[in-house]
Amino acid sequence: MWYQHHLDQGGFAYNVGFAAHFLTELDIKALATSLAWLVERHPILRTVYTLSDGMPCQQVQPPKEKILEVIDVAGMGCDERHKELLNRYRQPFDLTNGPILKAVLWLAGKNEATLLLAAPHISVDGWSLWLFLRELQQCYDAARTHSPSPLQTTAPATYTDFITWQTDNLSSGPAEQQLWSYWQNQLKGVPTCLELPTDHPRPKRQTFYGEKCIAQLDRDLRAKLENIANQEGTTLFTILFAAFQVLLGCHTGQSDFVVGTPTAGRTQARFNQTMGYFVNPVAIRTTIDPDLSFTEHLRRTGRNVAQALEHQDFPLPLLVERLDIPRDPSRPPLFQISFNYQVLTGLEKFGRAMVVNDHHTTVAFGSLQIQPIALPQQEGLFDLTLEIVRDGDDLIAACKYNRDLYDHRRMQDLLSQYETLLNDITANSH
Repeated sequence: MWYQHHLDQGGFAYNVGFAAHFLTELDIKALATSLAWLVERHPILRTVYTLSDGMPCQQVQPPKEKILEVIDVAGMGCDERHKELLNRYRQPFDLTNGPILKAVLWLAGKNEATLLLAAPHISVDGWSLWLFLRELQQCYDAARTHSPSPLQTTAPATYTDFITWQTDNLSSGPAEQQLWSYWQNQLKGVPTCLELPTDHPRPKRQTFYGEKCIAQLDRDLRAKLENIANQEGTTLFTILFAAFQVLLGCHTGQSDFVVGTPTAGRTQARFNQTMGYFVNPVAIRTTIDPDLSFTEHLRRTGRNVAQALEHQDFPLPLLVERLDIPRDPSRPPLFQISFNYQVLTGLEKFGRAMVVNDHHTTVAFGSLQIQPIALPQQEGLFDLTLEIVRDGDDLIAACKYNRDLYDHRRMQDLLSQYETLLNDITANSH
């Protein structure tokens, strides 16, 4: 991840953030206190990355006195504040000197404030973001009543504890041998490039200029897909993923390729309350056989996914190194296309407003009312990522793509074709 951050020098593809307008009066002192509590609790939020003998290493800094930057913007219009917020979010992080947590509050009036929280992806993942927001809500409600922090000063486990566990787990022993043997056999001889037709020539060096297009899938379609999944004893994720594999096979003409899908990387429950970069994409080998029905392809995909998840504790960077995949500076190694499926619950409900650019949704954040603001999130990290978000009965499909490779129209067409394919699958399932 450190290497990827440096490839994207000056960019924001690896920034992770949350932003919101506050619609009720905000206690700024309580917010600042809450942030200070959390930065002390989670050392990863004050960890910088330096070079030692040419290799990156982590250094934990002491907590800083001032975490929250407050900017008085009385008289500044909402559109201008939004533009300023995006500019601050897009500013790259200085991983060597910090700060690692960017916390900025624009104060326009008594009941009018906008907050930005951001960090580099090397320090946090999606799970960490939602964990941070849940704990911030708890801490804020305590701080505004002058109560002590409801959380332990230090989290039960730190990211350093995770690295120690991972290193021990991957030392030469039965666990490491089992993991490596699986991936070595599974990916033996697989092509490491998936040539989805592009609208523009691929740059000689990988770029990270991302955009996205969005479509909401029909609710009846979701229900039909779930019925098929139930009949086959599989999951909605697997059927959506299997359909995406088929679509990619149609567009590329390739019958053997790899698609990545992220895992939370928290197979040990003791790290569930730990912030850090845990996410580990797994490489799912796909074989498209024209003689198989979709049901047969679905079953094979289900087996491949289950086996990959059983062996997810082998880090992708180590896998790429062990497989000795030749480095091509123009594209990510092993796979260039990924698939992600999320179910929104609890605070993650903010995710819908963040995905669909809905600036009118008002949600409760403890004692506060807020409007989440959509921010670019990991768009352009791969050639293409298809992200499916489930919010209750709704399925929202988002194509995150590298705009140096693809035009918006092609991605819109891809989403339309994907929905058509899903409808064909349900129509021919009987």
